[in-house]
Amino acid sequence: MTSPDLRYETDHVASLLPQGLSKELRSRYCKSWNGWLAWCQEHKVHPGEAERSAVARFAAQLPAVSREYIQRDVATIYFKLGGANPARRIRPLTPDGAQKNQRRWNAWVTWCELHSAAPLPADADQLAAYLDEAARKKSPRYAVRVLATISRTHIEHNLPDPQRAAPAVARKIADIKAAIDQDTKPRRASPVPSPCSVRRDEGIWRRWSKWCASRGKNPMPDKPEDGLKSVGPEDVVDFLTEKWRTGSYDYARILYRSLKNTYGSNGAEQNPVDYDLVRKALGALKQDLSPPAEGDDPAALPEDDYGFPDGDALQHLAVSSRNSYRSYWRTWSQWCVGQEIDPFGATPEQLARFLGEEADRLEMKSVELYVAAIGCVYEVAAPDTKNPARDLLVARKMKALKVLHGKPPSQVTALTAEGFASIQATAKRPRPWETKHEALVRGTTDLAMIGIMRDAMLRISESAALTWDDLEEEEDGSGRVYIVRSKTDQEGEGAVLYVSPQTMEWLKQMRELVMEGPTIFGLARNAIYRRIKDAAEYAGLEGRYGGHSMRIGMAQDLARANTSMPLLMQAGRWKSPAGPTRYIRKIAAGHNAVAQWYEQHPGRALLEPDEEESEAAA
Repeated sequence: MTSPDLRYETDHVASLLPQGLSKELRSRYCKSWNGWLAWCQEHKVHPGEAERSAVARFAAQLPAVSREYIQRDVATIYFKLGGANPARRIRPLTPDGAQKNQRRWNAWVTWCELHSAAPLPADADQLAAYLDEAARKKSPRYAVRVLATISRTHIEHNLPDPQRAAPAVARKIADIKAAIDQDTKPRRASPVPSPCSVRRDEGIWRRWSKWCASRGKNPMPDKPEDGLKSVGPEDVVDFLTEKWRTGSYDYARILYRSLKNTYGSNGAEQNPVDYDLVRKALGALKQDLSPPAEGDDPAALPEDDYGFPDGDALQHLAVSSRNSYRSYWRTWSQWCVGQEIDPFGATPEQLARFLGEEADRLEMKSVELYVAAIGCVYEVAAPDTKNPARDLLVARKMKALKVLHGKPPSQVTALTAEGFASIQATAKRPRPWETKHEALVRGTTDLAMIGIMRDAMLRISESAALTWDDLEEEEDGSGRVYIVRSKTDQEGEGAVLYVSPQTMEWLKQMRELVMEGPTIFGLARNAIYRRIKDAAEYAGLEGRYGGHSMRIGMAQDLARANTSMPLLMQAGRWKSPAGPTRYIRKIAAGHNAVAQWYEQHPGRALLEPDEEESEAAA
């Protein structure tokens, strides 16, 4: 190319600049653009077909003092010309922002697949329809964020920004922004914190207290304790830096805000978090932001695994089992490091001592998992080393601990039909921080989620993995859900389960209100657990509800209906009677031989004492 097209000539570009610009600023814009055109001619790059990499090479050869404003001037000219803007600079996303950005893009790609449209480049009419649906089903603000994600992806791929190149999209986004301006309601109607925020702050405070105790510090400066020093801002900086190294800057910032609010709500006169030293350290962490590589688990970095086997060594275990084993192995290794012991060279006596200490604070089920995890890691990572978890001394120690600490396993409260009826009556009531539409969306989702977990007796992991392709509707209004893989079916044999017509109706209503995503509910397992617990709490139900409550509740309802054990095992996909028997033992006691005898002889329990004595004498 010897000369750029007339559209990119300096005279035409000068005519696009606003008339109100000063002579000096107009001259600067033209000078920056001429420098870019000269570089394009020298490197035989057409300015209308230039990519972001070409602009980066152009900026690299500029003086450092003028690099930023020249690139900004070139981006402004491209913005005035319309179309692709290879000079536009995109602000880097934080790890949390990148995850949200990816979720919004995945939702757009899924919508395009359902409507046979191309996500990149986006069709103007299709994108306008998607934005309208996003604003209607979620909120206008969410639609604006969706468009920002789609525009960002177009710019990264050197494609025209749909906000500029598509008039239909520009009109639609103008209507959405007008709706936002007309909406004068606050984002949150009440300063009452949500249960999720309260639980998050409680969990962060427990981590902070445990961290302080491990270093001989008292987390409450206003309440001195013998032998413990009070924490100061230096300790807070060390805590945030340690968590930043294993997580991200966003995680450290959440810890900072939570601890600051907790100290303030407790009325502490000395707040070790509210110091300039802590704020400056947090700012330094932001400047030196180095999040883990994409796809890596921050809690499972190599330097924290202490030799835990990676790759295909533990592929025979489920993903949740591998994560649990990694956590147990890390705790065991940290204990060994504190005792100056090699985790792969421990003796059975040392392991027995560790298990005894853990049994003082954990349930025996967790102590048994320590033995299983340590034994598995030894077998895979150090097969030639003596395995202390398989030693007879450890087996005897476990038996002694069960005698000393053994108790029936804890069980969450069953959500029976009566409890579910209470949730149905209160699910769609607005909570203090919700609007009526938000309460409708949340309540319908809760009913659909709890309903299908009761009908199909699903575990929390199975409900989180459900997709719309796994669900089919029958002619009578009921449904069938296909479980591809489960906790007890790692080979993927699958199972087909029943869904009631009422639950299918809730699922249809939820699909109309909520944007479709890769899964039906679009929630992680922890989020599903919190939603169930909150629904039971707001319904006035007493007890400890969780992800297994629906499975236990339906098992008890079936037992009350005198369902046979084989049918009960088939409905819950149990491979042995031990599982359902543990859940229905109280109900089964009401149907044992003694209970049946009293049902057959109702008058025997009403005899007077003298009548019983006379009958005994006869």
